[in-house]
Amino acid sequence: MGTWSYEFAAVKAPAGLVFTSRAYFDRAISTLGDGEQVIVTVAKPVDKRSLQANRALWGPIYDQLIDGIAESAGYDKHDALGKEQMHEGLLMLFGGTVVDLVTKREVAKERSSRMSSARFSEFMEWIARYAADEHGVVVTLPGEQ
Repeated sequence: MGTWSYEFAAVKAPAGLVFTSRAYFDRAISTLGDGEQVIVTVAKPVDKRSLQANRALWGPIYDQLIDGIAESAGYDKHDALGKEQMHEGLLMLFGGTVVDLVTKREVAKERSSRMSSARFSEFMEWIARYAADEHGVVVTLPGEQ
């Protein structure tokens, strides 16, 4: 059987943990066989990057970088796949790589969609420094005018 994982939100109460969606938790537990072992992890929630920050990255930040390098790098400003490839490359430069066990290829160690809001801010600030240092392109971050 394949690997699966569930996350359940809960709040600590005097009587113990109270699940915010008890029915969902019970349904997931009901799929286990008697005696089947599981690993339970308890972690405090981490703020994920916001949709607004993600829109800024994929909109003005990447657009400014692409506009600045398009001619010198031979980059097609309207190539959506190219933007995704650039994103992947930037993730690899920023956070490092790991070798995928199936393809034996290097892939980004972390995904921007899984970054905390603080880590995502670090990523955007790194992109602005990278754009300036490597390409001489000034990228304006949200809140800067």
